[in-house]
Amino acid sequence: GAGDGPRAYFIFPKPRDFTSEQVRSTFTPDTLFVAVKHGVQGREMPAWGKVLSDQQIADVSQYVYDTFVHRP
Repeated sequence: GAGDGPRAYFIFPKPRDFTSEQVRSTFTPDTLFVAVKHGVQGREMPAWGKVLSDQQIADVSQYVYDTFVHRP
């Protein structure tokens, strides 16, 4: 979630840090859902809409949101 995983060094642009306050303020479960389903143009985030069901994408999006974005 912090964008500093083992492959982060090789990815350009650098992966987002979902734990930073600036990034956390821009994401909702819905925006994460769209990014996972359709990918993010200009970034290394692929589209998963043809691989995962909408429910699976919603589950992943909610997990990322609950774990990294909307931390108490």
